[in-house]
Amino acid sequence: MWLAATSTEDLAIPCTGDATGLPVQVAFVPVAERREPASDEYHTAAWAVDDGQDVIVITVGPGSAVVLEAGQYVVWARVTSAAPRKPVRRSGSLTVGV
Repeated sequence: MWLAATSTEDLAIPCTGDATGLPVQVAFVPVAERREPASDEYHTAAWAVDDGQDVIVITVGPGSAVVLEAGQYVVWARVTSAAPRKPVRRSGSLTVGV
């Protein structure tokens, strides 16, 4: 995915499995850091349907809860209420403004 640094828009993240309806969160970690996100780096996201497929949706950009500096990020998604499981998935990459 690519996003202009000045753009605020919804990102749709494809998701496989049967977690629709459970609380979901998304984190963005700079590629250069080569790590998984810390718990406090996750942001609340929502579920939607895009072209008939369940996706995780989060608004990113100026004026939203998720404002990212220009750079490349690994996108992570986690389901927070699938006790006793809490799946975390590396869900792709995002380039902002470069």
